Amino acid sequence: MGRNREPFTLALAGGERLTAAARAAGIGLTTAKRWQHDPAVRASVAAVRGRMVDEAVGRLAALAGKACDTLEGSLAADEGSVKLRAALGILDRLIALRDASELEGRIAALEEALSAAAAVEARANVEPFPTRSA
Repeated sequence: MGRNREPFTLALAGGERLTAAARAAGIGLTTAKRWQHDPAVRASVAAVRGRMVDEAVGRLAALAGKACDTLEGSLAADEGSVKLRAALGILDRLIALRDASELEGRIAALEEALSAAAAVEARANVEPFPTRSA
């Protein structure tokens, strides 16, 4: 990727408007408009955003224990509405996690079945005996 495309890509991935991304890269708006449709730039923006999300997930995972401690402490609060909100939040997240886990398992089973079906089809399309060429 060209030297000016990296700051352009980083700016777009970070949520900057096209004009700000163009300014960051030192290019004109016409060039920025062309670049934003370039498959290589789009792939780079997606990759940078993916790394940003991965980093955020890591940071959230590091805070999960503290968040659970806070929820647990809220369950012991004197105020009934705080207890209720904490309990509902815990149950809501638990159900969402269960659903996500269930979907993950179902998707894995479908992928496995698809892979097995593709293997069977590949074997069926192979000639049992090689033919001689003339």
